[in-house]
Amino acid sequence: MLRALLLSKAPRTKILCARRGHRFSGRRALTRASAVFLIIILAVTAVMAVDSFRSLAESPPTQVNTPPCDPTLLEEMGLSATSLCLENVQVVSSPTNSSDFIVPVMVMSPGTSTTIEVLYLLSSETLGHTGPIQNITTAEAPVALAVPSGKASPDVTFSSATRIFSDKSLVIYRYTLTASSGSDGYYAVLPPFYWGVFPALAVGADPAHLNMTALQTWGYSGGLMSAEFALPSDILGTGGLDVVNATVPTIPTCPTPACVVISNSGF
Repeated sequence: MLRALLLSKAPRTKILCARRGHRFSGRRALTRASAVFLIIILAVTAVMAVDSFRSLAESPPTQVNTPPCDPTLLEEMGLSATSLCLENVQVVSSPTNSSDFIVPVMVMSPGTSTTIEVLYLLSSETLGHTGPIQNITTAEAPVALAVPSGKASPDVTFSSATRIFSDKSLVIYRYTLTASSGSDGYYAVLPPFYWGVFPALAVGADPAHLNMTALQTWGYSGGLMSAEFALPSDILGTGGLDVVNATVPTIPTCPTPACVVISNSGF
């Protein structure tokens, strides 16, 4: 700042000399004064640009959102005539890069409760599963598998279910999800008779700064093994949870014990 003030004083001296002399010197002095002023403006602009870049670098790649009701899912399930709201919160391949997955991360605070809805497709044979059709009861609930340990968490629990819809081919249950104080961490949701990879649950996480190391578990692109009793199911309702769609690079081998459990449907 002191240097800037000294620089700004110098042209003023030359301007006075120009008034005593001829116009050409005055124009040159005025040009230098303008140049000094321009340098100051550019310096301030550069600082603001750096701050803006830092803010951009620290912002999440995608916005926190509540998934909207998806009429396509209602149509696929033959539920268009109902008042149900089905949300698309599934892990999918990136539409722009085949080596990435788009992983919905459901974020909640420790010491709070919310609800999620899970759809179970009872006519499992229609998806290539030849085993018996399972009957999911209200007493059976999902398990929260801690990542990376692969152990069922006693601190993140699901209540007994409330059935909100059922017919011969599917049933939709609503569960109360509770995260106790001190349950901060990342979890994989494993519904009963589960098959496949479900969205991630992050307790106590900052949606703008997710732990990408923990999310590597959801990047596993190898084969999934399941027994004949596996049942196709999807999370289709997220209650009051914030959802962030994270881009997770695919990896060919399991990086954590939790991934091994998930890939083998072995819990």
